[in-house]
Amino acid sequence: MPGFVVNGVGGNGNSAKATETYYYTYTWEIKNIFGDNDDALINAKDMTLPVFNVSKENVPGASLEYKFAKSVNWDDIKISWYDTVGMIDVIRRWRESVWTPNSGLQPASDYKKESRVTTYSPDRKNDTANDVDFLLHNSWPSIIRHGDLSYTNSDIKLIDVTLTYDWAEEYSQIVSGGFPTGTFSNLANFP
Repeated sequence: MPGFVVNGVGGNGNSAKATETYYYTYTWEIKNIFGDNDDALINAKDMTLPVFNVSKENVPGASLEYKFAKSVNWDDIKISWYDTVGMIDVIRRWRESVWTPNSGLQPASDYKKESRVTTYSPDRKNDTANDVDFLLHNSWPSIIRHGDLSYTNSDIKLIDVTLTYDWAEEYSQIVSGGFPTGTFSNLANFP
């Protein structure tokens, strides 16, 4: 089952009450994965969210060293899900658009896609302020890991994907009713 449960903890006035329980779920959506209007949606078991770090350049002055931002590096994210509907086949096909033994590495335009990861608040009809979308620009699966096989375990297959992307945008305001304004490809229209 996707998501997890967090029991609220008291504290300052902005904290949740100790008796409240919040349910969070996560999805990963890939836009036009194999062509127009060919989208894929995965309900994730767990995932990491986009994070970037900034490398710096030090420039010595006469009596002081100045520091400037040099470049931004976005860390890969990891997404896990129970493959109950065969989404691993879709992700494998996507990975084959990156490289195959017969054709080698392909141009980036063939495999880099726009995708979106979403965290949902517990009650989407009444409280959408905590919903967060991350639009991942030029994403592609760099690692696909299948669950371990065992004669002693017949659990549902767990799939782990490491998703590489160039950069991400975060959107945390959703209009009333639980749906973003604009379309997937135009998330900048969020209010």
